[in-house]
Amino acid sequence: MRKLIITFFLLLSFYSNAYAEQVQTKFKFKINVPDSYVQIKTDLNFDQLSKNYKGREVDMNYIRQLLKAVGGNLSYEYFVHKDLTPNGNSINLNQIPGSATTIDEYKKLPRSTLCNYLQSEISKMYNGKNVNQTYCDFIGKINNNISEVFKMIHDGRLPNQKLIQYQFQFRDNLITATLGCYKENCDFMDKDLANMLKSINF
Repeated sequence: MRKLIITFFLLLSFYSNAYAEQVQTKFKFKINVPDSYVQIKTDLNFDQLSKNYKGREVDMNYIRQLLKAVGGNLSYEYFVHKDLTPNGNSINLNQIPGSATTIDEYKKLPRSTLCNYLQSEISKMYNGKNVNQTYCDFIGKINNNISEVFKMIHDGRLPNQKLIQYQFQFRDNLITATLGCYKENCDFMDKDLANMLKSINF
């Protein structure tokens, strides 16, 4: 029985790895990306990306803007789900060089002060729209390379959308991983993002 259980977990591990591709990010670390996502890259053109959404109600102008905005930007990595409209369901990583001390600064503040401030910053992003904050705290270590992570969950910019963010230090930089998702997709997309972050290596 024990041998059967071990074999079962080995098979699960194999299939999990088989359906994820390791990619080199612009930030000098590698990450495993599930094959249900497309990484927006400079060599990816509109036709290649749009064919994933053929027959679906997708804002193709948004896809064009996405390719233009992300392709040559060294501070962003963007991932869109192949089966979901990208306008409302996407993952991006953002790097702020020289801002690694942000996490240490967070620790110095009372949690309520910090979370109220972050909530107000999200509101400013949405032109003063009132946003609910449903999570704001450290979640600890996610792998051997990333020791401390701060997680936030707010209302998204669109109706029925959430904004889920993870922040952590990488070398001298602050990395923010952001998931924008319609609420019905947030559970599995958040698990996907968490697994991507757990896979970070360099």
